[in-house]
Amino acid sequence: MGAVVQFKEALEPRPKLVTVFYVRSYWRDRERLREGKFEQFASMESALRVGRQAAIKAAGVRVCRVRGNPGASYWEDPVQIARWGDVPPL
Repeated sequence: MGAVVQFKEALEPRPKLVTVFYVRSYWRDRERLREGKFEQFASMESALRVGRQAAIKAAGVRVCRVRGNPGASYWEDPVQIARWGDVPPL
């Protein structure tokens, strides 16, 4: 006869969190800071490389990390990794 398996408790599966890095550029328009290009990356190294390059022309650039579950539309607050020039507060 086969063995009987008994579970003490059923656990809900924990949502899988992913980490995404992004680069946001900012531009000056009549002395006001405006959001520019937004790019996402899978690695921090790629985001920093693109951020450094964008900072050559932009008034400001911010690189952030954000974790979340895109399937559940859940995202934690972004964490700033680097910035160059003028950027608004997070």
